[in-house]
Amino acid sequence: MDLSEIYRQDIHKVIGFTPKISFEILPPLGNDISLLYEKLRFLRLYNPVLISLAHSSNNGVNRFSVEDMKSIRDLEFNLMPQFSCVSSIYSEMEKQITAIENLGIENVLINMGKIPDYIKTQELDFDSCSKLITYVKEKSTLSVGITYNIDNVNEKFFKVLKRDIDFGADAIFTYPFENNEQFYHFIHRASNLGINKPIIAGIYVNDDLKSCAERCMDLIEFGVCGLHFYLTNNYESVSRVLENIL
Repeated sequence: MDLSEIYRQDIHKVIGFTPKISFEILPPLGNDISLLYEKLRFLRLYNPVLISLAHSSNNGVNRFSVEDMKSIRDLEFNLMPQFSCVSSIYSEMEKQITAIENLGIENVLINMGKIPDYIKTQELDFDSCSKLITYVKEKSTLSVGITYNIDNVNEKFFKVLKRDIDFGADAIFTYPFENNEQFYHFIHRASNLGINKPIIAGIYVNDDLKSCAERCMDLIEFGVCGLHFYLTNNYESVSRVLENIL
């Protein structure tokens, strides 16, 4: 199921609407995928619409291999591998895209990534999300989501966002934000620019579980398309929040 099907427009207007829950997970230390199995089975309790497979930077870039994706897919999850512009190169991209499609995966998530000080933006094969979105769309039938940090947004930010949407992005996933008003302002500005793609709220659960649950409930009442939980080692805390809002 691709992103447009998962986040159908106006679904939040249905009586009894339950928000779409998704998770971002990181590769395990040592890249031993078996260490994730228990946690993945735990996540299934919440019927996630997507599991986003992120990169981690720990003594280099760790990522989920094709074999890892197959193992997680076999647990009956809808996967969304991530591509970073910083770490994506022409010579590997088509092979990676083909491998993903061969697994029956329909969605990928694109972000710019943090550019190291020793690399100039113009030296990257993909120096913008729009270029990577265009490449993925030309080489595949994959649905593409993009991630955005909505702190301190300005006119330049929305110009870049609009360009990414025009080049084929199908949904927007925000990074965790400081307060809900910040998210609502972003939604309002995007709507005024004619951006009508689903916007999914990024959530990080900290030690204040009550406040996190209240913020999630406020987002649900607002009619958010979905809640995207960023997981590190906070699985138990996320579970307690979800038990209070679902």
